[in-house]
Amino acid sequence: IVKAVIWSFSLGSGTSGGVLAPLLMIGGALGALEAHLIPVGGSGFWALISMGAVLAGTLGAPLTAIVFVVEVTRALNALLPL
Repeated sequence: IVKAVIWSFSLGSGTSGGVLAPLLMIGGALGALEAHLIPVGGSGFWALISMGAVLAGTLGAPLTAIVFVVEVTRALNALLPL
């Protein structure tokens, strides 16, 4: 149910990104939850890791997801943890 709500909100917001934007929003939200459970690193770090994980799991292409997330966020220093 939550996935459908986030998907609808993301697609209805009018942003460009097609079906990838909801995946990144879901990953970012999961990362924010992980940041509260795991005190190591900041919330942005876990959001980035989760965005890459959700995208990689959905696309079935982990290297493509890593490159995509690094390109979108321009966080080159996070390339190694991904």
